[in-house]
Amino acid sequence: MEKYEFPAEERKLLEGMKVPFAIFQMVDKRIITLIISDGLSTLFGYSHREDAYLDMAQSTFQFEHPDDAARVADAAVLFATQEDKFDIIYRARGKNDTDYRIIHAIGNHIYTESGVRLAQVAYTDEGIYTGESCRNYSYFTNSLNKALHEESLFRGNYYDRLTGLPNMSYFFELADAGKVAAEKEGGKEVMLFMDLSGMKYFNTKYGYSEGDKLLRAFAELLVDFFSNDNCCRIGADHFAVYTRAEGVEQVLEELFFRAREINEGKSVPVHVGIYVAGTENITASGAFDRAKIAGDSLKNRYGCCYDYYTTKQSSEMEQRQYVLSNLDRALEERWIKVYFQGIVRAV
Repeated sequence: MEKYEFPAEERKLLEGMKVPFAIFQMVDKRIITLIISDGLSTLFGYSHREDAYLDMAQSTFQFEHPDDAARVADAAVLFATQEDKFDIIYRARGKNDTDYRIIHAIGNHIYTESGVRLAQVAYTDEGIYTGESCRNYSYFTNSLNKALHEESLFRGNYYDRLTGLPNMSYFFELADAGKVAAEKEGGKEVMLFMDLSGMKYFNTKYGYSEGDKLLRAFAELLVDFFSNDNCCRIGADHFAVYTRAEGVEQVLEELFFRAREINEGKSVPVHVGIYVAGTENITASGAFDRAKIAGDSLKNRYGCCYDYYTTKQSSEMEQRQYVLSNLDRALEERWIKVYFQGIVRAV
């Protein structure tokens, strides 16, 4: 589906409205922002609407509290793909604000004259969020606290709860859709597997809560470079990114530099495996498997580094796996002969 373009006069009218609202469209499984009103720009602290468009292009859910981001993102995707209505309460803050406020978002689907389905979402500021002690906005505070409690019993369909990035299955859907779009444009794509090397020692030294902070900080860094929908937390300390091949090495060098400074300097090296889309007609999950093979080849390297996938790496991995899988059988059937060397005293 192509991105819908509003006529110039209609766009000007919608953008100039003082009511905080936005209009979205689902394109290639991604939520695209079409319209941001003046009221919404003001609500989230933007003096220039174009800056809001740029930030929303990086991440539609960047204003939300980190603990609410995945819940809001899940609800938005369900609204875009399955549900008829969108009604959610969450915490968010403006671009330069320090305090979180309670935001009530309500959305409905609308249709253009040509039959394109869009989502219109209106936002209401219900006051500063102060936790359990908030009295002036008790209805919305209680509703929010109830949602946070229910969240602990709910597992999201699309987004990772810790980082707010797409989960693995949804990320592969996004990457497969992106591959089709890239082929139409004649571009070349790469799949990146990223491993935060040394997280086990980091957690032992600083604690798991500090480890979670590092994972969230690294996720935010990935969004800065690649946008939210092109990144994924696969699990534990492993991430994946789907992006354009052009200039990827320069981007990674800058990413490595900035990764050393995140989490107040308490960070770990990043190992990156790169799979370049070529003549193989494989899915995003297959591309990820190949990128991971390249990343695993860096396990004995210290410091930030990257390597490209080669068929030789795949053959070596298959050979190692064959040996490990058949070692017991090899001993039983005497494929292997064991020799003992006598102990020699060098004196």
